Amino acid sequence: MAIVTKSKGQERSHRLRDFLLYIAIGTSLAVLAIILGVHQAKTGQKPEVLLKWIGFAVMTLLVFWWAIRTHRPFWANARFWRLLALFAVIHVVLGVGLLLRTTMVSLLPFVAITPLEYFLLSAYLSRFLIQQE
Repeated sequence: MAIVTKSKGQERSHRLRDFLLYIAIGTSLAVLAIILGVHQAKTGQKPEVLLKWIGFAVMTLLVFWWAIRTHRPFWANARFWRLLALFAVIHVVLGVGLLLRTTMVSLLPFVAITPLEYFLLSAYLSRFLIQQE
């Protein structure tokens, strides 16, 4: 069993790449928030209208980010990505369907549902990925 070590140059390169990625993500989120604020001001919408969509977007990001990181050994497995895509389609269809019928939403349901959905997704992935081996 060989132990692979990174040189200082490789480590710095990865740190710089990660740092630039974090800056890009943060900047994108800030620009999106500004655009949404300007849109709301122009259309006269109440801030609560977008709260449910922002909550759903954050919930989706967290659930899938956690699941992808947890199942890192399966990244090279095409079946992993197909199962993840199937779950994502179901998540988006049900989520958008529910949010279109909902007029007012607090963030509390998102806080409660996010970990539950993550555990459901993890169980689903584990069951079908381990079953394949």
